[in-house]
Amino acid sequence: MRKLFYVIAAIALMGVFVFFLFFFRKSPALHLPSPQTEGVLPAVQIAGSSTPPARETPTGETITIGTSRGSVTMRNLYKAAVDTEEGFLILKDSDDYKLQYDPASGEFSIYVFRAPFDDVRKKAEEEFLALLNVSLETACRLTVSVSAFPNVERDVRGTIFGLSFCPNSIQFNQ
Repeated sequence: MRKLFYVIAAIALMGVFVFFLFFFRKSPALHLPSPQTEGVLPAVQIAGSSTPPARETPTGETITIGTSRGSVTMRNLYKAAVDTEEGFLILKDSDDYKLQYDPASGEFSIYVFRAPFDDVRKKAEEEFLALLNVSLETACRLTVSVSAFPNVERDVRGTIFGLSFCPNSIQFNQ
């Protein structure tokens, strides 16, 4: 009887061991090469997609970005970028304004650094359209925030504007 007890206990312990071995073991870490290597811009993240970003920088003349308002095909941002900064593609960086793209969120930002806000905003928007090579209507399908730095004008501080030509964007009246 005692021998049977030890056999059952040994089988039970082995069962527990096998259970923990297969169900609670951690899978070995997968070491992929970083998508950001020196001299290479980060890969584009398709907004609204559950697919992980591509591992290589797009090389074609155009790219397509998914948005909540449909897909948008535009000039390849990676070729147009002048720099990268903390994961953002810097498309234009002047004394008056800065244009950037966030591949992780699929959002564009336009920062106005100088007054008059509305004049610089329009100039930045024209450059934005030219860089992406898209129409006004197509640009309105993108997520774009336009904002002013605190030193610009008191009336625009803290306000996030959209593109001035898009419906539902905030207009600035001087």
